[in-house]
Amino acid sequence: MENLVLEVFRPQVFEGKEQYFCTQCDVKVPVATKSPRIKKLPSSLLITINQFTYDVELKQRLKLTKAIDVDEKLILSDDDGPRQYELSSLVIHAGKSAEYGHYYSVGKNIDKWFVLNDSTVTEIQQPITRFISSLAQFNSDTVYVLMYSEITSIPRLSLKEEK
Repeated sequence: MENLVLEVFRPQVFEGKEQYFCTQCDVKVPVATKSPRIKKLPSSLLITINQFTYDVELKQRLKLTKAIDVDEKLILSDDDGPRQYELSSLVIHAGKSAEYGHYYSVGKNIDKWFVLNDSTVTEIQQPITRFISSLAQFNSDTVYVLMYSEITSIPRLSLKEEK
């Protein structure tokens, strides 16, 4: 998951057919690079997983059912240094279509995980990562949103010269 998040912040080069159009200059720039960065991380982090694609030939959105690996803990950095996050809840999309389906949640209360599905609440009897990987068995339930909560700020290490 950490690599997936970091992928969003990898520099992206725009050239050829993907040239960047400068609205101030009113021209296409031959080569441009976009380098996003995190200036300030929030205390709660929501990650949306795009489990849909568009099929040009069929002219419709399709649901992707590929299982993803979810980390229970993430370490991300901003201008203030590294921060540690812990998975606290999920939103799952159930259904084979990108056009319709049912959403349910999975949430953590202290050290126990629960499935919250309409009026039913069920405790999960296995580690959350195993539960998430088991969703692939059904081929229609996929993780749609992950919510991470900051658990600690990791202190920066500083090297001071001894005099």
